[in-house]
Amino acid sequence: MDLMFWAPVMVGGVIAGASSGLLGVFIVGMRIPFLGVCVAHAALAGAVFGALAGLQGQTLLIPALAAAVLTALLLGLLNPQRVHLDDNVVLGFLFSATMGLAFVGIGLLGILGRSDNDVRSLLWGSLNFCRWRDVALMLTVTTVLVAFLLLFFKELRAIMFSRETATAAGIPAHAVWTGFLVLTAAVLTVNFQTVGGLMIYSLITNPAAAAFQLVKGCGRALALAALLGALSGLGGFLIAALTDLPSGAVIVLFSSGLVLLAAGIAAVKLPFTISRHRSLKMKPHDSHHHHDLRIGFFDNHAPRWEADAEANTRTLERLTALQSRLGLRPGMDVLEVGCGTGLVTGWLVNCVRPGRVLAMDFSPAMLAQAQVKGFAAEFRCLDICHETPKADAFDVAFCFHVFPHFRDQLAALHHLAAALRLGGRLLVLHLAGSTQINEFHQGIAGPVCHDRLPSCAEWPSLLSQSGFRRLSSEDAPDLFLLEAVRDSRKPGDASSHP
Repeated sequence: MDLMFWAPVMVGGVIAGASSGLLGVFIVGMRIPFLGVCVAHAALAGAVFGALAGLQGQTLLIPALAAAVLTALLLGLLNPQRVHLDDNVVLGFLFSATMGLAFVGIGLLGILGRSDNDVRSLLWGSLNFCRWRDVALMLTVTTVLVAFLLLFFKELRAIMFSRETATAAGIPAHAVWTGFLVLTAAVLTVNFQTVGGLMIYSLITNPAAAAFQLVKGCGRALALAALLGALSGLGGFLIAALTDLPSGAVIVLFSSGLVLLAAGIAAVKLPFTISRHRSLKMKPHDSHHHHDLRIGFFDNHAPRWEADAEANTRTLERLTALQSRLGLRPGMDVLEVGCGTGLVTGWLVNCVRPGRVLAMDFSPAMLAQAQVKGFAAEFRCLDICHETPKADAFDVAFCFHVFPHFRDQLAALHHLAAALRLGGRLLVLHLAGSTQINEFHQGIAGPVCHDRLPSCAEWPSLLSQSGFRRLSSEDAPDLFLLEAVRDSRKPGDASSHP
């Protein structure tokens, strides 16, 4: 092998794999892997019509890039909050439209008797023809991508968790997301020559999917996905060169093998990781209610907390799907802790009717928003870290999207135990995992930036100290659910907690 000749090919494969891996962390993390396919096919359609206009070779990147960027901007305009469609529905529409245009254009090339070799190279990849000028272009867009990620890392991490919540927290989510889409278009278009437009999906998805199985945290996932992507580009090419197989297809299979390997490692590692994990005691925050700056934070955000009707609908749909698992039945008395603006209070009332719901929150502005909705619930402005609403009065304490904001989580658990009847259940529920929740809070400036949700391994110590016994727990990327019962051996007398 002539190393001088193949050097730009190998360097190009490394850069393309690394940059695609970086993009993939956010694309896979937001569960919109179709984004890469959609943008790639838009670029392909642009290249095809560029060929119809007489362009050849490298000049096809110009119309390809223009079409990809235009599609990215259109994706930004077709915000789900505006068109009331799910992200993947919008992506499906744009994908089908651009794919149709691309293949119509290829058909026209045949009718006109023009060569489609350059277009085919974009379809299937032509890494073997990568030269130093191509490497320079790939390195330029990758450098811009890395700079963007460093500059807007916290914002992107918050957006990955929830664009709607990020917007409510004052993050310019739409502008940052649109910028990310444009960069995605640029990087994928330039990377076409590595694996081609039809297979770029795998180079975006596989390294990120493997990384998420092996590490926790967005920063670690970015580093590992970039490494695995680079390894896919280089390793796939070397295998292809030795076996005389198509480089694009081998790169795809190599990256797919990494996903399977990561899944195997994660399956073996998980039991040992849990068994070795040391239970941690939570560091208490300031124990005085009037010093808690979170109250002002939530008061300020109360007027626009439910601005996204589509997101609210999805939340209630997911809760309805979880209802039987949560064990909420008619006749139960429920304490809703941190009811906020009452988004789920009405749903709770309907679940347990004729049982009663006491909805409490420490934010007067949030509680005022909830009260005006007229639900058949009792509303009280209380701080669960400071006092027990009613002793031995409830069958279920329901903490939805609130537990990280308790300034003294152990004190809160003591008061919750005191509020429950003997055998009453504690439900701590989030529609995302503890890692995702904690990274989202870290990306928000203000008094909630250090708020965190304990992982499953940390809960036994907290529960045993406060009079609870854990029944079950799940901590997945899209769901955190902990169920505990008030232990008869430890009644959770709040007065015993200093």
